[in-house]
Amino acid sequence: MKKTFIMIAVALQFVAEAMDPDSNPDSGVDTFMITVDNVDYRKSAEQQVECIASRNAASFLPRSQIVVAGQPFFVRKVGGNALRFVSVNESVATACIPHTVVELCDNCFNLHIALTAVAFEANSQLDLIGRRVFAASSLMSICIPRSVSSCDDECFDWCDLLSSVVFERDSSLRALSRSCFALCHLKFICIPNSITILGQKSFGGASLKAVDFEPWSRLRVIGELAFSWCFSLKTICIPCNVAVIGDRAFDECINLTLVSTERGSQLVWIGESTFANCPSLAIVLVPVQLGLTDDHPCFYGCPTRPTIIALPGIQLSTIRRSPSLPQIAQR
Repeated sequence: MKKTFIMIAVALQFVAEAMDPDSNPDSGVDTFMITVDNVDYRKSAEQQVECIASRNAASFLPRSQIVVAGQPFFVRKVGGNALRFVSVNESVATACIPHTVVELCDNCFNLHIALTAVAFEANSQLDLIGRRVFAASSLMSICIPRSVSSCDDECFDWCDLLSSVVFERDSSLRALSRSCFALCHLKFICIPNSITILGQKSFGGASLKAVDFEPWSRLRVIGELAFSWCFSLKTICIPCNVAVIGDRAFDECINLTLVSTERGSQLVWIGESTFANCPSLAIVLVPVQLGLTDDHPCFYGCPTRPTIIALPGIQLSTIRRSPSLPQIAQR
C-alpha cells in the first residue's frame, strides 16, 4: 500500500516539475548545466552550482566542487527530487552530502523508499533541511550536523524505520517544525539546548519511550499535538524555560504516568486537552503560578484525575499577558 502510494506521488511530482518553467536549467541567462559521473549540476550563483539530479542507481555521491572552463564551482545545494531519474525500486541505499552543501531543497529525497543511510562529510556547512526532504524514506539513523539551523515541515515525516536521531554537540538548530519526526520509529530523543520551539505534531505518533533535553535548554514552547499518540512514552520532565504547552500536546499518550517540571519553571499556560485521553497519568508536578487543578480542561478524557503537586516556580510576569506564545504553540 505504502509502496503504491509512493510510486503515484513520485509520478505526480515529476509531472509538476516538468510543467514548471523555473525547473528548466537552460531557461536563465548566464547559466549552464553539466553532467559529471552521472550527476547533473547547474549554475545557481556566482562560483556556485546546484546538484539537481543523479542517475546512479547504487548511491548518491555528488562532488563538493566541479571545474568548468578552468573555473572552480562549489556545490552549495542539492535540488528537489534529486533522485527523480532513479526508480523507487532501485537500490540507492546510501547518500553522502558534501561539506560544501548549505541547503537540501524541498522533497530532495522524498518518497525514496530504498534510501536507508545518509552521511555528511566532516565540517559540514549544511544550514537548511527543507520541507519533506527525507519523508517516507527508509532511513534507519541520522546524525544531524551542528551547522543545521532549520529543519522545515515534515522533513522526516513517515520515516517508519528511523530509530536513531543524533544531533552533533553545540547544535545551531532553533526549532523543530511541524511533523518533523511524526510517525517515526524513534525510541529515544535528546533535544538540543538551542531549540526554542517544538512545532505542531513534531513527534506525533512516534514510538518514543523517553525524551531528554540537553542541560540549559532554551525551549520556550511545546506546540499543539507535539507528542500526541506517543503510546510508549511513560514520563517527561519539562525544561524550566518552557512557558507554554499547546493544545493536545500529549493527547492519547496512553502509558504516560508522570509529568514534571524543572525547578524554577516558567510555565504559565497549558492548552485545552493537553493531557487528554491519558488514562495512566497519575502525578503532575507543576509550578504554583500555573494554578492547575484536577478539573482543568487539559485533563479531558482521563478516566481518573491525576494528583497535582504544586512546586515553587517564578512570580507571574508579562509572559502571561503575551498572546504570541500560545499562538506559536498552534503552528
